[in-house]
Amino acid sequence: MMAEAGYHTRLIGLQHEGPDNEVAALGYEVYDSCWQCAEATPRAVAFLEKPPADKPFYLQIGVFETHRAFSASGDVPLDGVHVPPYLPDRPAIRRDFADFAEDLAKVDAMVGTVRAALDRAGLLDETLFIYTTDHGVAFPGAKGNLTDPGLGIASLWRGPRGFRGGRDIGAMVSNLDVLPTIAEVCGVAVPAEVQGTSLRPLLDGSKSELHDEL
Repeated sequence: MMAEAGYHTRLIGLQHEGPDNEVAALGYEVYDSCWQCAEATPRAVAFLEKPPADKPFYLQIGVFETHRAFSASGDVPLDGVHVPPYLPDRPAIRRDFADFAEDLAKVDAMVGTVRAALDRAGLLDETLFIYTTDHGVAFPGAKGNLTDPGLGIASLWRGPRGFRGGRDIGAMVSNLDVLPTIAEVCGVAVPAEVQGTSLRPLLDGSKSELHDEL
């Protein structure tokens, strides 16, 4: 959809939509296959240092960190680890969450590095920047379960043209809402069959709720 609207489209890293040898069918102009933050981060920065001069771009970055198996250096102290209330607070589970936190820190660093690259390129304030996940965390009672921990995803947004930042929005949303939001912000027509609702009214503060149910 973005390619048809004149955007350069590029995928760096992990994708779950199809086999790597068929990824061109997803519509990306360029696919840079890798799995880890250590590989994806410099490739994203290199692209942002020399983005297309003649067209806007859609860049998607996917990484494997926070999937199992987690990193297991043992460097994260257990006394600072938070175990959520749906699991028992025991040493083995604390170690599991410590390993998860170590991977999460790598993702956090990657997001910060990419954001800084956008800023250096003078593109930050004209870029819709989305950080999200496709399911809950990979722990018992979460990923793969129809529970709050299983359905809850990360969803962080920064954007131009009316976004109001610095807020924690409590409204129910879905990743089905991502595509129509991107389309509205970028001025791209949304196909009639697309499900979901643009999050723009939540992000600019004009509404406090969008969905009664999901």
